[in-house]
Amino acid sequence: MARRRFKYVILRAIAPPLISGALRLLRRTLRIEYRNDERVFEFVRRNRPIIFAFFHNDMMMLLFAFSDFAKRAFGRGAVLASPSEDGELLAQTARRFGLDTVRGSSTRGARAGLKGLEEYVAGGGHIGIAVDGPRGPRHVAKLGAAFIGKNTSAPIIPTTIHYERSWRLRSWDRTEIPRPFSRCVVTFHEPILVAPTANRDDLEQVRARIEHILLQGGGAKDEE
Repeated sequence: MARRRFKYVILRAIAPPLISGALRLLRRTLRIEYRNDERVFEFVRRNRPIIFAFFHNDMMMLLFAFSDFAKRAFGRGAVLASPSEDGELLAQTARRFGLDTVRGSSTRGARAGLKGLEEYVAGGGHIGIAVDGPRGPRHVAKLGAAFIGKNTSAPIIPTTIHYERSWRLRSWDRTEIPRPFSRCVVTFHEPILVAPTANRDDLEQVRARIEHILLQGGGAKDEE
């Protein structure tokens, strides 16, 4: 146990700067096109926080998008990180891109995670939530984004990614990594507003709508 803990301490000290450094180098080579970003900044100008809903395999591109938008008076942004050791590595990496993290998951600690995200939105910050995370099933949305939208009145913007060329990891979510010097398209779809009076059936309809948009907009693209 002590040896495992020591290895983790070393990994926690080394991995985040190495990962963030590699991602920053990769970002410099990419040609990223943001489509419908006027929808995002319309809410930003009105001081309304946003819930960005996406599939877990596109987490990397959200880091890039939040970092790029920070240069345009976007405001604060946060993502959900699990309370596990892997979640700590994600949290440290995200902070290097100017992002906050809320700790929790959709399994253990789910209520704390959702509550933390709600409080972050209530404080004026934007959040990104991987609707099928943290462990899947892949491309099956959960109710978390719909609940947060109901409790905060923040708009949900489904966000899809298309990579011209990419690698796929053999992880549960088949994470995509864009190849250097390729073109990437980030599309912000029509905002979804959830009524504060929404019942369980209404929330299920929102969940299904988010899932459908993400699948149609990029999640169901052919795999190698």
